[in-house]
Amino acid sequence: MDIFKQLLNDREAELIEIRRYLHSYPELAGYEKNTLAFIRDKLKKEGIGFIEVEKGGILAEISGGTSEKCVLLRADMDALPINEDSFNLVREKQTVSKIPGAAHLCGHDGHTAMLLICGAILKKLSDRLDGKVLLCFERAEEGGGPDHAYGVYPLLKYMEDNKIRIDKCFALHVNPELESGKISAEAGGVMAGSFGFEIHIKGKGGHGSRPDLANNPLDCFCDFYEALCKTAMRNIDPYKLITFSVPLIQMGKYNNVISDELYFSGTARSLDRESLETFRKVFTNQLEHLTAAYGCSCSTDSIYIESPLCNDEECSESIKQTVERYFGREQYLPCKANLGSESFAHYVDKYSGALAFLGIKNSEAGSGSPLHSPCFDLDENALKYGAGVLAGFALDELKKTK
Repeated sequence: MDIFKQLLNDREAELIEIRRYLHSYPELAGYEKNTLAFIRDKLKKEGIGFIEVEKGGILAEISGGTSEKCVLLRADMDALPINEDSFNLVREKQTVSKIPGAAHLCGHDGHTAMLLICGAILKKLSDRLDGKVLLCFERAEEGGGPDHAYGVYPLLKYMEDNKIRIDKCFALHVNPELESGKISAEAGGVMAGSFGFEIHIKGKGGHGSRPDLANNPLDCFCDFYEALCKTAMRNIDPYKLITFSVPLIQMGKYNNVISDELYFSGTARSLDRESLETFRKVFTNQLEHLTAAYGCSCSTDSIYIESPLCNDEECSESIKQTVERYFGREQYLPCKANLGSESFAHYVDKYSGALAFLGIKNSEAGSGSPLHSPCFDLDENALKYGAGVLAGFALDELKKTK
């Protein structure tokens, strides 16, 4: 334990330095060329072997002993297409993106930095391992990059094609609502699944002076939207939460011309897969019948369901024990679920695993803005706890027995 904490303390300054570098030079999903090169260089310096999965990311390996057991630790690396504000909630930020139109406003820079230092610690302590640790650096978590072809799917396919066995998987996500340095990994649904849609409704255009001669697709959409708003009340189990929104509607260019086409897109989110499936069935049924009733037609650009992220109970308990063992019982603090979606759900669907939240809220330092906010910032003092619990979990799961 003393050696572990000493290694963690010795690498804390480097951990913060890595996070600041990645934050300064963010890259969008599918375009992480320099970020990948940076990760490769760090792994080489630590003597950690790795392979690069095309469009997926990097898989690095640390092993010890003779056991075939394998623990996967995952971090994401891509940034968001948002201009960053140079101030957080109370002061000027320590580090700001130097790339216009791109910024790490979801904490992926911190995730990557923590996993790199976790790997460095595990490499030094590999004589304590009886099994294999896979460090998974995932590309394009924010939407899958160009053509949605990057990130989690190539990684999982590579592991399946190469018959890589995963016994446990674990990831961290920063949480601006949780006190800095606290860690939560409750069992069950912790991040939402989503039902996403991009739809065109086609009617008949006309002049604004004679709406009777047109077939306005907006009329159809309004009835459709009203029907969907009642779906939760009529069709979803009242004990299961679901949210629904249509943030994007596009139609027409002029105030006196009725366009023949309306485009809309949005999502429904829930911690329960069954509720999302129910919503999808109602959505497609209502869309079919109402467009027909209004004499319109519809076409689909995209429609999909992403699974909610549900933590395995055994893994959640193991993470809690790891936190208490290395940092004390007071460092674990349960928190509510997050209704954002996470690609790590695909790992947990296949393997026994869990995602933990790492608190980064520090009112005095100005961190606590929501994820994806231009003034989002994280308390760097929390990062050592994240790197520590990642490494500690792997050590505990692969502990050598006499």
